[in-house]
Amino acid sequence: MPLVWHNVTMEPRNLPDLLRQVEAVLANPSLKDASEMRLALHRAVDESLTNAGLYPEGAALVARLGRLLEMSHEDLGRVFRVSGETVRRWERNQVQIPSPRLAEIQAMSAAADRLEAMFLPGRLAQVIRRPAGLFEGGTALEWIERGRIADVAGRYETALSYRQ
Repeated sequence: MPLVWHNVTMEPRNLPDLLRQVEAVLANPSLKDASEMRLALHRAVDESLTNAGLYPEGAALVARLGRLLEMSHEDLGRVFRVSGETVRRWERNQVQIPSPRLAEIQAMSAAADRLEAMFLPGRLAQVIRRPAGLFEGGTALEWIERGRIADVAGRYETALSYRQ
């Protein structure tokens, strides 16, 4: 019986790679809580589908950004200056992501990787929603929604490097 994920059907012949990745996630003692485990399992499935050529990298990145930052399709649409429905279609691989937007998504994903390395994944969404002096009294999420996630990551890296 095939597995369906984000409108992608994965045939049983592709499942061994997915099962190996899921087993590795479940055996990882560093995952502290359910939200970290959920993010890791989603990432394992997305990577497995992408590696099997069944899920385009851009679609997987859009899905990951939404989960990691707890942003809706509408929120991500504001970042990429498209509708929430367009983001939904990208994630479901119903339409191809235009090259300029794919480059923006890849850059946002790289900055999100930097943020994920600084904060527990399950806590990142909470951190970016708190007002902070780093963001002129606003929130990191407001900056992210204006397309400034690289600035957000840089400010957190600078601030946290002084604390060490």
